[in-house]
Amino acid sequence: MKKLLGIVLFFAISPALTAQPNLVWCNNCTDAQMQEAAIRTPAGNITYVGDLIEQKVNAYQVYFDVEDTNPTTRKKIADQISPDQNLVKAVTQIISYYSASPVGLAKKIPVYTNRPTANQVYVEDPNVSVYNVVNAGRSQNIFNAWLNSGVSPTVDAKIELMTLAAQASLSFNNVSASIGPSLTVDVFFKDGSYVAAIFDKIANGIRVDPSTAVDSQGNPVGYLGSDGSIHNLGGVFNFSGTGGSDNLQNFLNQLAMMGVPITDGSSQQHGWACTRVGDGEYVCQRF
Repeated sequence: MKKLLGIVLFFAISPALTAQPNLVWCNNCTDAQMQEAAIRTPAGNITYVGDLIEQKVNAYQVYFDVEDTNPTTRKKIADQISPDQNLVKAVTQIISYYSASPVGLAKKIPVYTNRPTANQVYVEDPNVSVYNVVNAGRSQNIFNAWLNSGVSPTVDAKIELMTLAAQASLSFNNVSASIGPSLTVDVFFKDGSYVAAIFDKIANGIRVDPSTAVDSQGNPVGYLGSDGSIHNLGGVFNFSGTGGSDNLQNFLNQLAMMGVPITDGSSQQHGWACTRVGDGEYVCQRF
């Protein structure tokens, strides 16, 4: 009875096995521990369990079996099966990315726009600031192209590995940022400003993430997105201290470019506050 019920249940859920398989990691695990990791994934699918440290991968068919008890109970089973070699290759590609220095699935690499001892200088404008590349448009596109083409052998190699790993991740239906590969380039500008450039798995390349932009004093940088809307502007800004005058001028130039109205507010300069007053509209005032 138990065997018959198990077979019936298997065929009832078998159509789901044609879906993309799941992928989970179990590092430094025995085969028994890898099987337990598979059991914790949803039933009705195939799960690949990879070990980033031992560099191996097993495949399991996960399903519910029916126990012939009173009352009848179901037990989740993970039977090891022969893996699809194309999927083994995909997991191996992700493992190769993990193993490359710096070790880890989430890699971060620093790049400097004006430090020739670290990487190629941004010859388009060695004095470039985050304000020059934060807005969607030609300048940002040129900067992205520089990040993707010869900024340094290290970055080029990581982009190549990340491209292969990202393509491999598409073979599985549950690979998110938490278990899949990611690549961030931390870009530091001559004036001390900063922006992160993130690997875009759709475009297969590094792209500036303007939401991470800050000036040399840590103030967020408001920007105009490709959707035509203003982003990242709300909040309080302080430009006192070293670099403040340049940062304030860039801030005011950015407001003018985006058409953001300015009110004087307090006669004493403590800082600036920008408030959203409508659908995508802001007003900034000194206080």
